[in-house]
Amino acid sequence: ALGREHGLSVGVYASPHVDHWGERLRRDGRPATAIELGEALAEVLERGAEGAASSFFELLTAGAFLALEAHAPDLVVVETGIGGRLDATNVLPRSLAVLTALELEHQAILGSTLSEIAREKCGIIKPGATVVSGWRPVEGLRVLSERLREQGAHGLQRGRDWELEIGLEGWRLAPPDQSLGGLLEYPEDDGEIGPELPEADGLPWPPDAWLPVPQIGPFGVDNTAVALCAYREWCRETGRELELAAVQRAFAELQVTGRCETVARDPVVVRVGAHTPAGVGAAARWLGDSTGAPPVVVLGIAEDNRWEECLAALRGRIGPLVATDVPGGRAVDPQVLAHRARALGIDAEARATPREALRRARDR
Repeated sequence: ALGREHGLSVGVYASPHVDHWGERLRRDGRPATAIELGEALAEVLERGAEGAASSFFELLTAGAFLALEAHAPDLVVVETGIGGRLDATNVLPRSLAVLTALELEHQAILGSTLSEIAREKCGIIKPGATVVSGWRPVEGLRVLSERLREQGAHGLQRGRDWELEIGLEGWRLAPPDQSLGGLLEYPEDDGEIGPELPEADGLPWPPDAWLPVPQIGPFGVDNTAVALCAYREWCRETGRELELAAVQRAFAELQVTGRCETVARDPVVVRVGAHTPAGVGAAARWLGDSTGAPPVVVLGIAEDNRWEECLAALRGRIGPLVATDVPGGRAVDPQVLAHRARALGIDAEARATPREALRRARDR
């Protein structure tokens, strides 16, 4: 959104999709069509990948990269699938790496501790890269510090180099010692998280210039602040201008599929793609605060997403719950989900399909 509002052509490869596969590959905000995805995959197979032991995600990633290369956008944004170190997207020579948040997730693949997960995510940091991080847990900061030193990379860290300030008029980036966030103490003896970036001539606009709060859920401002900090550094490195009016437009109109996305108004229906206990609990609290009443929740969740902890995070924050299946074969059985929810004191029932569950939730 920031790049497009500045008049740039932008390519995006992200996962997962919500409605259709084309959402994973976007060019100037437009999702790829089925024909475009098919042509990209066909080119990958023509180049000799057909006989390789590749996963579908690896083939799709290769096709997306070929399509983006042909489009030659001014800016390319690539999101890792899971983790980073061994992810198919990590073949790119990133000059700018972005780390938004660190929490326990995908533990069967990434590891059981924050340090192990941080090590996998820090695998995207390449030699000499610039790294913008919004991480807070000390365990992650230790790993990040080590990786930055190993790679000779430069870190721009929330709490040390920048902070997020929220006020009645919106939010803004601010120096750590001038914001409500306060200074963050770091685990290293010298207090550094890798070599500090040179100051980019202060903030890019006057300190009284507040930005609109994006309506993308409880972590919207945090993630948007990281994105703005990263885009600012990209502009500095590439010699581009950063315009306040363009930034304000980008955030005022920002919508992200599946991120507390309003898809109907009567009654209000909001899609939430949270998959960790912290994310589920924060989304439920945000929805209740936004509507003024405990939300009716339709819930389908994969077995490997700490589903019992996610249910516990909903306790006391929601109204009735309708459990349902999730396509893909990894979902917790809706009856099991509803039974466990009732044991936690949640008014819960089950429906076999998401369509039936949504219909029932609207009746509640």
